[in-house]
Amino acid sequence: YWGTVGALASSGTLQYVTDYTITVASGGNGKVTGGGTFRSGTSCKITATANLHYKFSNWSDGNTSATRTITVNSDISLTAYFTRSHWVVTVANGDNGVAYAGGTGTYKSMAVAVGGNVIIRAIPNTNFKLASWAITAGSGPTPPATATATYTPTADVTLRATFTRDKWLAQALVNDAAGGSAVITTNGATSGYFQNGSSVAFKAT
Repeated sequence: YWGTVGALASSGTLQYVTDYTITVASGGNGKVTGGGTFRSGTSCKITATANLHYKFSNWSDGNTSATRTITVNSDISLTAYFTRSHWVVTVANGDNGVAYAGGTGTYKSMAVAVGGNVIIRAIPNTNFKLASWAITAGSGPTPPATATATYTPTADVTLRATFTRDKWLAQALVNDAAGGSAVITTNGATSGYFQNGSSVAFKAT
């Protein structure tokens, strides 16, 4: 601290005025304001502000008020600590479909409160289906291979939906100038979409 000589007291003696230093710092993931040099007995206001997706936890002396006023009577050094408040879930998709986060919305990325969950959706194109979800960035549990799932993140994560063929087009075509006919006996038509891996019967006359 610094000592300076002040004004005359009522008794005619000199008063000794003491200056103290208040030092504040961030432990990461946030910023702090306030601090400096103050006269003994005065007040100093300090504030801790968290970065996006973080929240203030506590000061190094255990105080849990993000904004506080200190009565200065000594040199003080304080560090503000922050913890994660939200995880960011990003969804991506391959060809033949789209993927979204947030239930009925069309969001590609959502901030989810720590301990909370988000609905993820995979919407395949016609005649395709979801093959799988995969983690392509970050970490966390892998979602089940269902088109709609409730996902609880444990870190920032990117989830990618991959689609595969669900049905194939079958056609009974005639390539005979003399005439003739062909039919798919499975459905009685000349064309149709059939499940991947299923059997289709044809008849030509």
